Amino acid sequence: MFMAHFWVYQYKNILLMNDLKYLSALSIPLSAFIALHLKGGWLFLTPIYAFVFIPIIESLVAVSTENFSEKTKEERTKKSSTKR
Repeated sequence: MFMAHFWVYQYKNILLMNDLKYLSALSIPLSAFIALHLKGGWLFLTPIYAFVFIPIIESLVAVSTENFSEKTKEERTKKSSTKR
């Protein structure tokens, strides 16, 4: 039941997931900083995070092959222009 709910929720928020997929790559330096700060066995945190955890999460996340609608393109363009 949980997995079915997760996939339905994920499909509805596919644009959000496409935006968040880059967060995993940007979080690697954070994991490196934490590992260096904690020292010892934690130094393996970054390679495990980058080469095990992230690929597993990406394989569980559904991939959308749909193109953005014109309305969505306009909204995203407005969002990116207001951030500058």
